[in-house]
Amino acid sequence: MREAAKSAAEFCKHRDCDISDLALRFCFDYPKVATTLVGMATREQVHKSLRAFEAFADPQMVRKVRVIFAPVFNRFWSSGREENQ
Repeated sequence: MREAAKSAAEFCKHRDCDISDLALRFCFDYPKVATTLVGMATREQVHKSLRAFEAFADPQMVRKVRVIFAPVFNRFWSSGREENQ
């Protein structure tokens, strides 16, 4: 998981994309999740989260990051109830 996260973060950094913004936007856009809770402790974090909410995720970036994480997801999260997949 750590290696995949490091690779994904480096991939995003080299393309001027903040991986945390991309991850947050992915959560906002994921059609099978009705609510996304975001923890914020400072004004800057509030503003950053609002910018992520108002922005659009580049679908190509999301696909490429998902490819990086695919082996990890298939290894660790392959079980669970069908309706939660």
